[in-house]
Amino acid sequence: MKPKGKYVLLSAVFFLVLQSLSAQTLTVQVNGVQNTKGVIRISFFTTSQEFDREIPEFEKIIPKTGMRGGQLSVPFSDLPPGQYGVVVLDDENENGKMDYRWFKPTEGYGFSNLKPGKLRRPAFHEFQFEFMEEDKTILVYLLHW
Repeated sequence: MKPKGKYVLLSAVFFLVLQSLSAQTLTVQVNGVQNTKGVIRISFFTTSQEFDREIPEFEKIIPKTGMRGGQLSVPFSDLPPGQYGVVVLDDENENGKMDYRWFKPTEGYGFSNLKPGKLRRPAFHEFQFEFMEEDKTILVYLLHW
């Protein structure tokens, strides 16, 4: 094999290895979206300190155009493996924050793999999950008051 052919072959193998390493997809399935007003805000936290300070590692704003039957599935294919906790806000008025009336939220919210029901803010470890080298789907059930 000529030297030029070796480099082409090595480059192709290297590309395939890199592609397989980054091919995993995390899908966040949001359940309980009640209307098409506003946007869905998906916040990713990696530590309890981030969650306590309400400063996510990153956040993605999703239009509700893909919603079907109160469900919205959002794939993330650029996420490195690690520990995460996901918080979803149904930001109906698009002001970037949870709104309250008489101490109760007026917009839907939910946490990764945690069914609604508790009347308190969960601890990070209660909705934390591990995302590794395989595809994964997490469920978020929105709570509306």
